[in-house]
Amino acid sequence: MNPRCGVRRVQVLTEATKISGDLRSAREHAVAADARTLLESTTVPIFRDIGDRWGLAFALCALGDALVTECRLDEASAAYDEALGISHALNDRYGIGSSYARSAVLAAARGDAERTASFSGPADELFREIGGALGPSGVEHLTRL
Repeated sequence: MNPRCGVRRVQVLTEATKISGDLRSAREHAVAADARTLLESTTVPIFRDIGDRWGLAFALCALGDALVTECRLDEASAAYDEALGISHALNDRYGIGSSYARSAVLAAARGDAERTASFSGPADELFREIGGALGPSGVEHLTRL
């Protein structure tokens, strides 16, 4: 791998992490729109261009979070689904659990209790197995927001 790509990856991951953190702490529509714009125009394309599938899955989850905040639920679902597919291909159990948890939150936002349960169950199980940061009670809490 080109060393410049490694440095750029760290910079992009740092920005994506900051944006993701901003989304969780701020509920303002303008912040989500700015984050979505940056993710769509810069972060996601960079990861696609350099072939970094893990970074792409991370950025797609952050994009989905921004889209949920903007109530663009179908687009958020597509971002989460793509991230889930990448995480499965990489056998990234935390990424899989995170995608399931986000899909559970999305289903809860749509008022679909059955789909919420169908995603939160596997997320709970995975986080219990790997000791993920959210843990089962965290997923349950997120679906109630």
